[in-house]
Amino acid sequence: MPPALPRARRARRSVVATASVLALAAITSTAAAQSRTGFAVNRFEPAERGSQHFVVDSLDLRAGSGAAGATFDCAYKPLVVYDATGAERYALVRHQAVVHMGGSVVLAGRLRLGLDVPVALYQDGESAVVDGVTLSPSTAPAFGDVRLAADVRLLGEHGEPLSFAVGVRGWLPTGLRSQFTSDGSARLAPQVLASGAIDVLVWAARLAIVYRSRDDAYAGRSLGSELFAAAGVGLRTRDGRLVVGPELFAASAFTGGASFLGSRETPAEWHFGAHYDVLPSLRAGAGIGGGLGHGYGAPVVRGLASLEWVTGAPPRKNAVGDEPEPRTPWEGFEGGGGEAPTKERPLAVVTENEIQIEEQLLRFATDSAELLAGSDAVLAAVKRILDEHPEIRRLRIEGHTDSTGDAAYNDDLSARRAASVEAWLVGHGIASERLESAGRGSKEPIDTNETEAGRAKNRRVVFRIER
Repeated sequence: MPPALPRARRARRSVVATASVLALAAITSTAAAQSRTGFAVNRFEPAERGSQHFVVDSLDLRAGSGAAGATFDCAYKPLVVYDATGAERYALVRHQAVVHMGGSVVLAGRLRLGLDVPVALYQDGESAVVDGVTLSPSTAPAFGDVRLAADVRLLGEHGEPLSFAVGVRGWLPTGLRSQFTSDGSARLAPQVLASGAIDVLVWAARLAIVYRSRDDAYAGRSLGSELFAAAGVGLRTRDGRLVVGPELFAASAFTGGASFLGSRETPAEWHFGAHYDVLPSLRAGAGIGGGLGHGYGAPVVRGLASLEWVTGAPPRKNAVGDEPEPRTPWEGFEGGGGEAPTKERPLAVVTENEIQIEEQLLRFATDSAELLAGSDAVLAAVKRILDEHPEIRRLRIEGHTDSTGDAAYNDDLSARRAASVEAWLVGHGIASERLESAGRGSKEPIDTNETEAGRAKNRRVVFRIER
C-alpha cells in the first residue's frame, strides 16, 4: 500500500477539489443566467410615419412627401409567467411606457426610407424563479433597438382600391437585454405591404418574416425567427381627415424548437384607433387594445397616442375649380389662365362631340360643390347652346381633377361638382332628361401631373354630347 499522505496535503487537495466544483457550478449558473437574459418584449411596432393606421401602412408614397413625429405606447403586463393551469404567477414586465420617435421621407414617388427610435420611459416588474432559474424584472428606463426601413411601391397609387409595395426592416441592437428592450443582436424582416380605398372604406395589410439570430427559450417559451402578419380596416370621412377602425396583428415563432402557431409561441394583439388631421400637416391619433392569449409580449391592455407632422400633404380638396383667392373674371379654373372673353371668343362653342368652354370660368367654393357667382356667365353660354340645338338630346357633364390628393375623395368631389353644374342647368330651364353627370376624378388626364401647368389643364369640366 502506498504511504499515507500527510494530513495537510490531503486537506489542500480537498479544498482545491471543492473550489473547482464551486467554480464549475458558478460558470454553469452564469451561462444559464446569460442565456435567459431578457429580450425585445414589446410587440408593438408602429407603421412608418405618415400612415393613417398604427401598425398597418396606408402607403402614402407621394413624391416629396415625408413625416416626423412620435407614438406613445403604454402596456400593462406585456410579459407574464403563467403556470400550467393558465393562472398568472409573475409579471416580469408589469408596466412599460415607450415613446417611438421617428420619421420617413419619400424619394421619386416610390422609395420610402424610415427610422424609428424607441425609448422605454418607465418600466417595472417583479422577479421570478422558473425551473430553478431566477429571472430579473425590468426596473429602469432604457433605449430600445433602433429600426431602419426601406419600402418600394410597385403597384397603384395612394387612395386607389389597391396599392402594393415590398421592403425590408432592420433592427440594430441598441437596447438593453436586461431591461427587455433588445434581443442583443440584429433582426431583419423582409416584408410585403398592401393598402387600398373604396369610397369611405380603407384597408391595409402587412406580411413579414422576422429573422432573429436568437433561437433559445425564455422561461419555457421559444424565441427564434417569426412569421408576422397584420391587417386593418377603417372608415373615413369624405374629406379624408378622419380614419377610424380596428387592427389585428400576430407573430408566431418557427425556429428554436417552437411550436408554430401554438398559443404560447403566437402572441396576438388587437386595437381600435382613430387618426385625425387637425391641420393640413398635423395628424393626431389615439387607440386602445390588448393581447389575445398568453404569448410573450401581448399585454392585458395597451393604450396608444400619436402626433405627427406630415410634409407635402395634399390639400383636402382637389379642384374641379376651387377658388383659393379672389381672381379677375377671366383667370378661370384654379391655376388656369387666359384672356378676357371678347365677341370674337365666345364663352362656349359646340363641336360634333362636345360643348367646349373656351374660357374655363367655372368656380367652386373651396372644398365644396357650391358654384360661385362668377360661373353664371359660362353656364349661361352652355344653356344658350342647348336652347339653340334641340338635336342635342343627351349631354354628359363630367368633372375631372389632377392626381394630387386622395383618389377616392377626388372622385366624390368631382361627382358632386358635376352634379351642381347639372342642377344649375336644370334650374335654368334645361330638361333634366337631356342631362347626366359623373365624376371622373384623376382617371383621364389630358396633360402631365408632374407640373402645375399640366395639373391646371387636368382640372376641368367637360360637356360631352352623348346623342
